[in-house]
Parts: sequence; C-alpha cells; structure tokens
Amino acid sequence: MLLAGPFGRPNNAPSRSIIRCARPLLSQPWTPHSRSFCYSHTLGSLKTVPKPRPSPNPLAKDVAVIGGGITGLTTAYYISLYIPHAKITIYDKSDKLGGWMSSEKLAVKDGHVLFEWGPRTLRPDLGGSGAATANLIASLGLYNEIVPTPKTSPAATNRYIYYPDHLVRMPGPATGPMSYLSNIVTLLTEPIFQGAIGSMLAEPFVQDRSKALRDESVGHFLERRFGKTITHNLASAFFHGIYAGNLYKLSVETLLPRLWAIEGGEANESMGVLLRMVDMTLKGQKLVNLSDVAFREFNSSLHLAEGLNLIKHGETMTRIQNESVYTLANGLGSLAAQLKKVLGQNPNVTIRAGCPIESAVFDKASKTITLRGGNGNETSSTHDYVISTLGPAPLHNFLESSATLRQASISPSVTASCTHVNRAVTVMVVNLYYKEPDIIPSQYSGFGYLIPSSVPVDQNPERALGVIFGSESSGQRGPDNVLKVEVPRSIIREHIKRVERSLSDLEATQSDYKEEPRRQLKSMLSTLKEKEKIEFPNDSDETTEMVTLLGQDTAPGTKLTVMIGGHWWDGWQETDYPSESEAVEMAKSLLARHLNIMTEPEVAKARLARNCIPQYPVGYRQDMANIHRGLMSEYQGRLKVAGPWWQGAVGVNDCIRKAKEIARDIREQWDEHSGLERYQKPQEWVVIDPSDPDPVQ
Repeated sequence: MLLAGPFGRPNNAPSRSIIRCARPLLSQPWTPHSRSFCYSHTLGSLKTVPKPRPSPNPLAKDVAVIGGGITGLTTAYYISLYIPHAKITIYDKSDKLGGWMSSEKLAVKDGHVLFEWGPRTLRPDLGGSGAATANLIASLGLYNEIVPTPKTSPAATNRYIYYPDHLVRMPGPATGPMSYLSNIVTLLTEPIFQGAIGSMLAEPFVQDRSKALRDESVGHFLERRFGKTITHNLASAFFHGIYAGNLYKLSVETLLPRLWAIEGGEANESMGVLLRMVDMTLKGQKLVNLSDVAFREFNSSLHLAEGLNLIKHGETMTRIQNESVYTLANGLGSLAAQLKKVLGQNPNVTIRAGCPIESAVFDKASKTITLRGGNGNETSSTHDYVISTLGPAPLHNFLESSATLRQASISPSVTASCTHVNRAVTVMVVNLYYKEPDIIPSQYSGFGYLIPSSVPVDQNPERALGVIFGSESSGQRGPDNVLKVEVPRSIIREHIKRVERSLSDLEATQSDYKEEPRRQLKSMLSTLKEKEKIEFPNDSDETTEMVTLLGQDTAPGTKLTVMIGGHWWDGWQETDYPSESEAVEMAKSLLARHLNIMTEPEVAKARLARNCIPQYPVGYRQDMANIHRGLMSEYQGRLKVAGPWWQGAVGVNDCIRKAKEIARDIREQWDEHSGLERYQKPQEWVVIDPSDPDPVQ
C-alpha cells in the first residue's frame, strides 16, 4: 500500500516513527472549526521521509534562478550539486550579487575594521534551519573562518532594553545567588516591568481565543494573554530588533507559531500558555514542528549527492554547536561572495547581472517558461524550471503576463493575496568606529540594546530601533586575533568508520543504481585517509594543530551599529528619508543621549536599505495558500518561489534552508510543489520527550 510521506510524495518505505518517543499535543486532529493548528501524532503515524531518487530529474535540463541574493545563489549552488548536468542561469537586476548580505572592510589608524550592512550573526540551531547553513559553510570550505560568540560571553548573557530613559538589563538564567538576587531586584524595581508579574500570574486564567479565530496580530495576542506591559515594553522591542516592524500588524500564527499552537491545544485548557511552557521545560520536553524533523532526515539523506566532506562538516559542527551565535572572519558577505566564486567557476552556470526579468510565460505544451528582461537589457530565454526569489509584486506580474498571453486572467484571490503581503520596511543602517576600545560604559557590556515603541518621543526623536555593540559579537579585537587549537585524531577516525559503514551498507543493498554512490563513497574514503596521513604523519600523533581566526577586526577600537526607521517610516515618501550624512548625525545624537558617548568616531558611514525586511500581515498563511494555487494553476509546478517573502521568516538560516528544499524539489521532480505547498494545511507539531534516544537537537 502506498503511503503519503511528509512531503506529499507516495512512499512505500517501511513505516516507522521519525521521532521515537513522541507525545501528541492534541487528542483530536485539526478541523476547520477547531482551535488548534496542530495534528495529533502517534508513533505509527509518522512515516519515513522518501528516499532520494537514484538519479536526478531528467526534465531539469535548463534551470533559471531569478534573484542573486543569498537565497538565489544557494539555490543555484545546490541545483549544480544535485543535478550536475543541468544548465543554470542566474538573473539579477543589480550589477552586484549578494543581496542584503554585504560586508565592508575599512582601513583605520591601527588596523582594519569590518562593517556589516546586512545580517551580522547566525544562530547554530542545528536541529532546525541552522543545519543547512552549517552544511553550506562546510561545503564551501569556510569553516576556518567561523568566529563564535560563547554562551558565557557578555554578548550572550547581557541583553538590554532602553526604557524609559536608561538601559535595563533583561533578567537571564541565574548562575548563582547574586545573579538570582539581581534578577529579582530588576523585576521589582525597574519601571519597564511594572505590572508584568501580575499579568504573568493572571495568564493561566485568560480565556482562550474563539474557535473561529484563524489568526490575529502578535500585539493583540500578547496583550490579550500577557497584558500591555509585556507587549509594549518588551515584545515591541524584540520585534524591532528582528523585523523592524509594528507587532500590531504582524501575524502571530506566522511569527509565534508555538505559542499559537499551545493556546489552541486541548492540553492547554486548564494550564494557560505560560504554565504549559514551564511544564514542558521542567519535563525536558520540546515542541517541534514536523517540517524540521522531515528536513533533518532528508538533509542527511542528500549529503552524498552534495559530496559533503565529512571532515569539514564535523569541524563546522564542532565549532558552532555549543555557541550562542557565530559569524565569519571576513563578514557574512563572504558567504555570498564564495557562492558567487564557486558558481562562476562552473561551466554550466551563467550569471546575468544587471538583467531584470519582467515576464515569465509558461507554454503548457512544452512545459517550458520563457523569461523576458527589460530596462535596456532585453533578453529572452526558455527554461525547464524557474525559481523566483523576488517579492509578491514581480511574481504577480509574472502570473499576469503568462495568463494574458493565453487570453486568460488570474484569480482575484491571488491578486488580492499578492497585494496584501506586498509589505516591507525600510531601515537606515549607521556603522560607527571609535578608536577607544572601552567607549561603551562598562556596566553595559553586552550584545546591545533595543528600543520599544513605548519609549517617549523625547528619548527617541530619531525613531531608532536599537543599537548593536558590534565589537562584542565579532570576535577578539586587535592584531593577535588568532587562535591555535588542538584537534583530536579520533574525529577523523570516526568519519572514516562512518564512510566505511555506509559503503558496506550500500554493497548489501539490492539496487541497480549503486555505481555512482559507490564511486563517491570510495573517493570520500580515500580523501579522508589521505587527510589523516597529512594531518597525523606519525602513528603516535593523536592531535593536530588548527589555526582559527578569532575576530573580524585587527583594530582595537569599538564599532557600533545604529538601526533607524523600520515601521516608524511607514507611509514616508523617498524625499522624507534622512540623507546618509543626516543619519550619521542622528546616530551620534542618540549615542550621546543614551550612552553619553561624546567622542567623534574615526569612521562613520550610513546606508539606506529600502524595503529590506518583508512584513508578514495577519492572514499571511492563507495568502500563501492562495498564491500556491495560482502558481500551480498557471505554471504546473515549473515556477517555484523561495526567499524571505515566502517562508514567513527573515533569517539567513531560513533562506539557506528554503533554497536547499527548492533544489531538492526539482531534483526529485516534485512538480506538485511550488515552494508554498506547506501552507495548504495546518502546521504540524509534536512534543519530544527527553527519553527519546534520537531527539531533535
């Protein structure tokens, strides 16, 4: 009997549980009228993820990627690995690839300093999307550039919010009697927490949402359950830091899905959200989205197709798994730069920079898509598959251009959904470098601080979102930012054993498609053994020395980043935005008022990032479901979407994971997937018990 696997493909593999010790969150499946967006799962109901095809999709001979940011570059990279003979073309309207991932190294008096103009740190998250980023870093050979921020560092333990006129350290895990006492004093004396304790004590008695409510704003959800203090003073600051957005306009089902699921679960009826979370924490349980489990399994199954070097992979995991966050010695922009370099060396890859795409017309007879460019760079090319990383407005143009040629029209619901989700905010990023290494007051050592919407205007006339203490999370400063570490021989020997076991298992299988996997495994085994000889030349050698860069900056001073604008600028015209020089003065004024920094920076630069962070409005998942149906109707799965506009998350990890999933979908010829297929059904969750011998980390 054929069974539907987690990705919707028929699967006749033996039935087993992905999670061995699962506890259902609900006792009944979700229905359109139930309060929850979770499914109940028993051990037998979780099916094995389908095994990869023995050979790639034969129809994917020519693939186009529209957009050369981190999502587009990663998608093209994995397609080149998964479908080696495919011709790949990358189109981007800009002359410079990389999107928002941009790092700039500047010479200063005592060395150099690195400014980030986009994302600056990554979370390990090896049980979820972070595993995809770790794989990519290993595959590109960038693991030696990893600069971690330890969980014990001030940048990890000290997070601040500015309210109402000073920085307040957020209570963290108590490490002893004094830190415990400090947390209590802060909660009882700081105005930012006034009323918060009472709201949390009352939360278990808050009435659950209406059964008919399918989504609501983050702000309304948090205010309803936890009160105005927590919502306005704490949560708004958090959402300023990640989305630069107004939490009363963002979807809670999309951005806080675990809280939304817990409130809707039947297990919550007598406990409330907060006590349910505490109960799970005390029991060591985790609420896990099944898509994370499925991704982890399929991700592992494609390591062979990626040609993933297990030594590099192991070294990458070792460096980041116990850290708070990490970055790269040459900035996160080096990740995009390395992708571009590797793709540029591939004869099957063509990069068309400065070439915007205006239409994508599908021929239902040949099942090909013709792309046409404009803006003085006229082009017309036909492809078997197209991946678009652009936003809703360009996608709507693609749909309309294709339908119009057939003398048809797209569904009004698709048009309405594209319009509804076509929202993004603009942020001014100001980077400053001061030659003084200790210019930040010592009592405020940490990652930085965020500014909630409840701060009075006279304390934030610049409408800043927050300040990042960049030097605290970019590694060791100064000319001696190099570390030599000892790596045990046991690591490489364990990798050799794993490959030998895989080779043995392969030989024992009955398959007509063993030749290519056998060749790759033997090549990998040979490489590992050669690596062992080089790194450990003597039989008695049990360790080898590895050189690690400890930081981004050889200059010993301090770098700060001020973020301004976001949702505060909603409705502004282009002429309303401050100039770059005005933004620098605004940042200096804010730092003087908040941190008493009166010194002039040695270097100060600003950049305006227009429409850089998509916003996810209430009803986002339903909009995505509508657009999925529109894509399937018009392109029959040959045009897929990826990137932050479509995944309900803005993080680099999420972009890389989605890129990998899209490349996998094309390799497997999953033409029922558009990149939005997961929105067709409610999110699925399961509680993982600590007794599980193979938990999601």
